Amino acid sequence: MKHLAIALLAVTSLVGLCQIASAADLPVKAPVAPPAPSWNGLYVGVGLGDRWGTTQWTTTQADFTNPVPLDASSPHDFNHNAFYFSGYIGYNFQFGNWITGVEGDLGWGNSEDTLNGFAGLNINNPPTPTDSSSVKIKWDGSIRGRLGYLVTPTVLVYVTGGWAFQNINSAASCTTNTGWCNGVNVQSTSIDQTLNGWTIGGGMEAMLVPNWLLRLEGRYSDFGTQTNTYLNVAPDLIRADLRTTTGIMRVGLAYKFGGL
Repeated sequence: MKHLAIALLAVTSLVGLCQIASAADLPVKAPVAPPAPSWNGLYVGVGLGDRWGTTQWTTTQADFTNPVPLDASSPHDFNHNAFYFSGYIGYNFQFGNWITGVEGDLGWGNSEDTLNGFAGLNINNPPTPTDSSSVKIKWDGSIRGRLGYLVTPTVLVYVTGGWAFQNINSAASCTTNTGWCNGVNVQSTSIDQTLNGWTIGGGMEAMLVPNWLLRLEGRYSDFGTQTNTYLNVAPDLIRADLRTTTGIMRVGLAYKFGGL
């Protein structure tokens, strides 16, 4: 009986050792990778940056009792540069590594440039300090499509383009009946317009943590040419073509609704 017990104990120990060795030889499973984040869904963000641009003023007609010859001071560029704040909202649709969607934004930047006198009339008719013309651009916005590609699960590069609009105020003023405005009705004209145009650009967006999107974006916008009439009290008038373009560079941070 004693020998039998010793034999059973030896067999049991050997089986245990074999099980431990067998377990040690089993392949170790690699950790399961977390699922790739989803870009699908609605997002809302804010942006900060810089907006610059040019309004080219080309005087085409000047009448003060009789037509006035235009000189080489036309066209004149009114330049704009301002700190820019914006808000945006959009929706992403994800198809594998491709992202498409639509986005709208509204922005504000206040920039004004003033010229002493009037383009096309400054060389042969030197203005007094009170003769002036000016252009100011303020709020803007756009509705655009977006198309992008995920270079990694959390980094998107994209292009964007669509319809844009820009608020602009242009003005001309003769505040005294002296100098260039001698014989001209003392008057001022201020024209406030919202221009329609197109915009195109692109950028890069990164998902920092689930639901938070950081972007860097640049865009160019063209609002075409508008013809305006200033100082239009008979028999006086100045008629001019104004062409406005802008550029925007901004950093944005958005929150995307919905989970992974």
